[in-house]
Amino acid sequence: MIQQINNRIAGRLLRIIDKSIYDNLKKYNGYIAGGAVLSSFTGKKINDFDLYFTTKEDATLFTESMKLKDKCTKWKDFGNREKIKLDSYKNNILFFETDNSLTFMAKGQKYQIITAFYLPMEELFKKYDFTICMAGYSIANNIFYLYDTFLEDVADKRLKFNIGTEYPICSLLRVLKYQRKGYVINGLEMIKMALTIHHLDIENYGDLKKQLQGIDTLFLKELTDTLSNNDYKEKKFQFDEFLKMFDDYLSNAENSFFKDYNEDPEE
Repeated sequence: MIQQINNRIAGRLLRIIDKSIYDNLKKYNGYIAGGAVLSSFTGKKINDFDLYFTTKEDATLFTESMKLKDKCTKWKDFGNREKIKLDSYKNNILFFETDNSLTFMAKGQKYQIITAFYLPMEELFKKYDFTICMAGYSIANNIFYLYDTFLEDVADKRLKFNIGTEYPICSLLRVLKYQRKGYVINGLEMIKMALTIHHLDIENYGDLKKQLQGIDTLFLKELTDTLSNNDYKEKKFQFDEFLKMFDDYLSNAENSFFKDYNEDPEE
């Protein structure tokens, strides 16, 4: 593990964060990790910020400090999205929520409060899927925490998979995302992903929902919501039954989320 202070890169990471959010992250020991930190090192546009906390209490206090206005149902309608973005210049808007995260917009910028786990940064990296994401920044200490091969793998633009990740099915989708950004993955890493997925213990549809939802996968929300209802939640997972359900879901002409998955908060 490398700890490194770099004010220029930190400035690139923090310059678009609203001051009130910065102040409250510092107050409640929040830190930024994952894609935003990667983008700050590579000079790419930061699409959103994943915010982590070491305790549930700190995460709750930070969330309360944001005074979020809930517009989750309106966000589902693509026609309201631009209006919600404009509204976020007046209020902090909650527009997406799962069991594992709260996604909100403030002054046109997207943020995600991760509620799936509360860990110090060194432990958090063990749950990430690719080493190029294993980087975090402590607001309070002005310190970057980098996985040992983070800089090397970013420089080589290579995806190296971590078999300890929580949501390997979602990692398949993320491979596509990173390939669009010019990263490459070799066959051995893909085999590791396949074996990790095969090793998952999916007994019921509740287990499957957890995997498909991951941290914040928005474009599958209609499907994962279905798996949350009482008819499915405790029902034994059946491969053929679910594949038919999945095919029906994908063929639904009204499924606008799947047609435009760039709107997924993970992007």
